[in-house]
Amino acid sequence: MDRYAVKALILLSKNPMTLYQMSKEISSDGQVSHGTILPMIRKLLQEGFIEFEIRGREKIYHLTKKGDRFVESISKIEEDVKQNLISRAMGDAFFYLNLLSKDDTSEAIKAAIQLMLPVIVAEVEYAFRMIMGGHREEVEDMARELLRRYGEIDDEQSLN
Repeated sequence: MDRYAVKALILLSKNPMTLYQMSKEISSDGQVSHGTILPMIRKLLQEGFIEFEIRGREKIYHLTKKGDRFVESISKIEEDVKQNLISRAMGDAFFYLNLLSKDDTSEAIKAAIQLMLPVIVAEVEYAFRMIMGGHREEVEDMARELLRRYGEIDDEQSLN
């Protein structure tokens, strides 16, 4: 599932919307064409994540139970990632935390999360597609290499 589809599902988890409203919200962070949004919405309908009802002349889209479950699982993953990042940042930077005021600490953590979360999400999306395509070993190699670069594991330590 691409990032626009995930964004559409998250938006619909907050409020039912028309296609125009979704397009406007999804496009708020850049130019996304109607030609990108419409096929994505059709696919979400076909896969049972969303449905619509007609009110007057408008189609109002909303999540199905399947869509709700998907958004809940994404939210849980996002929260787990944030907690892991905060925990690691706190652990790795513990020495420096005593030098910072509480406001500085929370701002530093917030800035780090805001800067790195899109990168982490992109990496997870890529890894997911690779695993779904039968390339789990390549993802494991990629993870080992990233961890090695950051000094988190040595060559003998496994991911398990």
